[in-house]
Amino acid sequence: MRHAFTAIGLLTIVLAAALNLRGAMPPLQDFNEWIYQGWLVGQILRGEDVPFALKPWPVPNAAAQTILGLFNLAVGPREAGIAYLTLYLAGMTWLAAAIARAQGRFDPATFLLAVLIGGLNSPYWDGYANSQLGLALYLVHVLRRQRMATTPAWDVAMGLALFFCHAVMLAVFVLHVLLDGLRQRQILRAALCLSPPCVLLAWYVLRDTSYGEHIPPFGTNVIEFLAYKAYTAAKMGPYQNFILGGIGDADRAPQLYWPGVATNLLFAGVVLLPLVLSLLDRMRKGDRSPSLLTALACLGGYVVLPSALFGVVNVGERLLLPAVLVMLALCPDPWNIRRVGAGIAALAPLTLLLLHLSLPADPPSGTIDHLAAHDPAQRYRVLFWHRPFYFQSQFNAAQRGVPVPLGFTTSILRSVAAPAVAR
Repeated sequence: MRHAFTAIGLLTIVLAAALNLRGAMPPLQDFNEWIYQGWLVGQILRGEDVPFALKPWPVPNAAAQTILGLFNLAVGPREAGIAYLTLYLAGMTWLAAAIARAQGRFDPATFLLAVLIGGLNSPYWDGYANSQLGLALYLVHVLRRQRMATTPAWDVAMGLALFFCHAVMLAVFVLHVLLDGLRQRQILRAALCLSPPCVLLAWYVLRDTSYGEHIPPFGTNVIEFLAYKAYTAAKMGPYQNFILGGIGDADRAPQLYWPGVATNLLFAGVVLLPLVLSLLDRMRKGDRSPSLLTALACLGGYVVLPSALFGVVNVGERLLLPAVLVMLALCPDPWNIRRVGAGIAALAPLTLLLLHLSLPADPPSGTIDHLAAHDPAQRYRVLFWHRPFYFQSQFNAAQRGVPVPLGFTTSILRSVAAPAVAR
């Protein structure tokens, strides 16, 4: 019985991997745009004539496209995407196991929670490939730092890698390194180690003008803002609402939708509150490690930041996830509550099994506008939503070998001519 949570975590990973293989394209929203842009990067590396070029300046949010582009030198766009996702899921399984044994003995409940919160979370289903890669790298840094002091070469390499993953995770890393340097009275060393990625970031800010579409923030008053923050925390839960053919669970399966929403809210309370209390207790007892201080700062950012900032959506969520995973790894469980949270997380395979049953072989037509959650008439029907095939046309363009306009202009690519064929 002790290892039931381990088995459920591994089953969840297997079911997620099978979903990526099952249909014509991975059901991961933004990731299909990254598959398309990875194909374009591969074409550019081959010297093919496409109406796009690599930006001649450093760009965050570029790691996934670069990796996919290299994969495209050997295989097709779909196969490159599958290879990337398979390596990602394998790496996240290893990372969840490392988090589960960070305090000594391997804890199956922590493993399952880390699989769900770190690997198969809401950003994964939204296809936030670069942000998720940055999250994984930051956790690798934290776990390594617990075992040994980092070297300047490590800090520089990690800072550069996180710059190319995502600016939010770079900011978290910068804070961690500065706190570490302050604690060891080596703040000059820390600043020098951080200077290469910070110089690249300054270069990017001065040179690039693509900061993404302006999206209105959620929460126009205190009550709505607090409700949005509770919803953000609940997104860690096992229930996901997949929009297929423009229809989500609120219309397709209301008997599943509202229990799923309630389950996620319960999960957030059961997992997050004890972790925060354990973190505060450790700090009260004198533990001022850079990892815990950074986690506390991330929690503060999650609480106060709006839903979108400088074109980056879900900023608070991107700060909450590393904080929760660090607390899972480093904070004790004095109330033995993680088993309760893992019991709720054990519902994750059910969500994936239901998606296996409802997902057609060919991506269905029809979707919902990305601003639907801002419409009061639709908001409570699209909770925990994901649009798996929103970038279907871009994926199909890569498969056909016919360039179309970019879905996101914040990446490593820029347009140099209008595509000859549109969609």
